[in-house]
Amino acid sequence: MVVVLNGYNGWTVSFANHALKLDKAADANAIVSALASNLNAECLNLSGNTLGIDAARPIGIALEKNRFIKRCLFNDLFTGRLKSEIAPALKYLSNGLMASKSQIIELDLSDNAFGPNGIVGITDLLASNTCHTLEVLRMNNQGLGHEGCRYLAEALEKGRCLSKNQGLLLKIFSGGRNRLENVGAQMLSKVFCDMGSLEELSLYQNGIGIHGVDGILSLVKIIKSNPNLRVLNLSDNSLTPRGAEAIARVLPSVVNLEELYLSDCILRSTGVKALASAFEDPDITPNLRVLNLTGNEIKLSAGINLILSLGNKSHLELLDLNANEFGRSGVRSIIQTLDSVGLLHTLPNPNDKEDSSNKSVTEESYLWAFDEDQGSDQEDEDDETNEGEGEEDDNENAEDDDSRRSQYGDDDDERENHTDITSDQKESSGVNFSFREAFSKIGTIGGGCLTPQNENIQINKPGPFGKQSFGLFSGISPQNTDTTDAGVIRSKLWPSSGLGNLFNFGDNANAKRNLFSPPILSNKAVGQVVDEKKLDEDKLRQLLNDALCNPKQEMSRNRLIDFLGSTEYFKQPPIHPIIMLCSQTASPENIVRLSLALSRSVICQTNSVSGAIMQLAIGLLASVFTDVYKKNRDNHRISCAINCLLVYLGAIKPEKDSDDWVDCSLTTTTNNNNSVKFNIQHYLRLTKTLIDYFGPQLIPSVCNCLTVLLSEQRKKEMHSESSSSHDIHTLDGIHLRDDIINSLEKQMTSMNLKCSK
Repeated sequence: MVVVLNGYNGWTVSFANHALKLDKAADANAIVSALASNLNAECLNLSGNTLGIDAARPIGIALEKNRFIKRCLFNDLFTGRLKSEIAPALKYLSNGLMASKSQIIELDLSDNAFGPNGIVGITDLLASNTCHTLEVLRMNNQGLGHEGCRYLAEALEKGRCLSKNQGLLLKIFSGGRNRLENVGAQMLSKVFCDMGSLEELSLYQNGIGIHGVDGILSLVKIIKSNPNLRVLNLSDNSLTPRGAEAIARVLPSVVNLEELYLSDCILRSTGVKALASAFEDPDITPNLRVLNLTGNEIKLSAGINLILSLGNKSHLELLDLNANEFGRSGVRSIIQTLDSVGLLHTLPNPNDKEDSSNKSVTEESYLWAFDEDQGSDQEDEDDETNEGEGEEDDNENAEDDDSRRSQYGDDDDERENHTDITSDQKESSGVNFSFREAFSKIGTIGGGCLTPQNENIQINKPGPFGKQSFGLFSGISPQNTDTTDAGVIRSKLWPSSGLGNLFNFGDNANAKRNLFSPPILSNKAVGQVVDEKKLDEDKLRQLLNDALCNPKQEMSRNRLIDFLGSTEYFKQPPIHPIIMLCSQTASPENIVRLSLALSRSVICQTNSVSGAIMQLAIGLLASVFTDVYKKNRDNHRISCAINCLLVYLGAIKPEKDSDDWVDCSLTTTTNNNNSVKFNIQHYLRLTKTLIDYFGPQLIPSVCNCLTVLLSEQRKKEMHSESSSSHDIHTLDGIHLRDDIINSLEKQMTSMNLKCSK
């Protein structure tokens, strides 16, 4: 027996880990005597022994006189006992505690594996006045199952009811390894949402999510209803990417979260990107200290995205990303990215104590943090699992996608596919034919960037004097344009171009007229002053929006190039306000893709960087990589854009089946290696020009990421004789990349000097 005086636990009567086999009443004499001689004891620790029914009876009687007991540590107390012995033994202990009218604060019954039959021995205690003050309940590894969880939930609900919802406000609940599954999670969700007092919740290894999303939804409800959560451990459950997305949406509800454990939850890259998007907000989990995402099939690009999003978590102490799918070379990229954002110290390291006094810690010393299988580089390239198929397998018994979206309550995630007109639209019959409906469908085919299909939307047609008019001449405008329905459709079928093709008509009087060009309905009104600058701006905005909607569409891109080639007004330094306006509504990846596509156009290859096309390409990149106009940075957009750029520069590999993966694969298969290298040279030249123009305005995280990953690319090429099709072998390309790295390093040095001042 050990009796200690502890400032936190008060007097403790402890027989912990004595391996006592307490079968008979006489075997419990030492414990009974200790309780009798320490009536002021506040903690009874019997863990690490084995207690039978006969020995439990006198201990329960002795407890009746110990009215100050607050903590009962009964974990690992029934090793080798029959299940039929456990409930009666617990009943004796419970009766003694209830008779003493003590106020229990902590109850630990972990590692007893008594199942649903054993938990009935403590249900009365949990519902009694003795446990109205209960704050800590630990029930790990008990094998409760659905039935045992029902007994537990009912006891807690009864206790809440008897206390008139004023008691049983748990702060800590730990119920890992209990085979709860979705049913158990739903049962606990009701009572924990009612409490709303949890600070630590641990439900690891319970099979939640295996049979659908119901259990995940229940977990989300618990998180949202307990805003004081500091520790959340949901490891080894089948949360899947959908679960990660749902958790990411409720993270703003738990501002005080310090530790998050989501290892072995099949989150995959999609789920981790959703978490990264939430972490980028400095107001979300600002006190995060521990993040464990081991064993989640995370790819390299998603891992880098996550690390960049954690740059604002100044309290982060531990980041565990072991056992994912970064590949052997990808691990070094992860380590260097961590170093670039100042989070290298967060990797788990067995030599922390030794290295704490050594400031020159090498990169090799951190490889231990990735000692488990990371997948090979070849696997990362060729054998990558399709995440979409994986999600379907994980949720094969779940409800369909539409019901899952409605359950999550995330209407914003539903995306309309404007390019598919056969699935959502009814074909018009001859009787019900609508000219405006035909225009809507044509707009849909044109690239999905026109007016959404809505039969209630009316097109306002200006009259001859600028007012709304629907008379005979309502379609005739004093401008040099045709604004009737037919005219609108003609403008979509035969887009305006300064060059004038077979089906085109010019925007000015000098444009060529062709055989099928539609007629111009009117000339300029006499004495009318036309603002050519305003017309040019409107035209540019329209063409740029069309190109940003689908950068791969060569027709819309060529129209933009033709327009800029014939307009002197836009030959000025970026960023033009129209570029900023259009880029705000476009995806960051499409901004980068269009910029790169423009940089490899014939005009850019033959003209200097001062040309209008190159200026537009630079301005597009600057709209996401600099802070010239916007004071509030969108870190998620920046991360997506920088990842996209690095993919096309060959510094990182795209995720399989992504748009960039398909694009790079097509480029590799349709073009020879020289053509691929030629394209990368243009991309490098564009990046170098961006740095030359906007070096001081570049966002620091952009400089860090480009420097780290381009340097890593250079190291790989120096140490390998054979390389992939995206590697740069031409002398010009190597020089360009070296110049970029040197410029970025100088820029980062300049930033650091400014910060130090």
